[in-house]
Amino acid sequence: MSDLRLRISAKGVFFNDKNEVLLIKANSTVDTWSYPGGGVEEGETLIQAVERELTEETGYFGTVGNIVLVQDFELKHRNMHQLEVFFQGTLEGNLPSQDRLPDHQYGFFDEESIKTIDVRPAGLDPFDIKETVPFFTVRA
Repeated sequence: MSDLRLRISAKGVFFNDKNEVLLIKANSTVDTWSYPGGGVEEGETLIQAVERELTEETGYFGTVGNIVLVQDFELKHRNMHQLEVFFQGTLEGNLPSQDRLPDHQYGFFDEESIKTIDVRPAGLDPFDIKETVPFFTVRA
């Protein structure tokens, strides 16, 4: 039995109308990009977490669809076991500039430019998603 703390994270793979994927970089000192999302807060569904994090991190808002990847890993240096669920999503717009205070650097990348950067997780190619898994929230 592991004594690592469990953290559930929900992230989204969002494209703009130019077929460019939206990525974030949380730390300006590290040159690694990832998909918008983060930890699920108490009382929140996975989809609500992705939608909230998308807006907090980038100022964009959108809707979330099916699951494209589930990743399970341990971060022993942080005493954490993390389960990450990645969803496909659709951008619907962004907040007006006076209301937009993104807390991450973000950018849009096309199929060629994404090959020139370090994106995590490395095994998720947003331009080659062949299958998805439906996701439903059930509250009893």
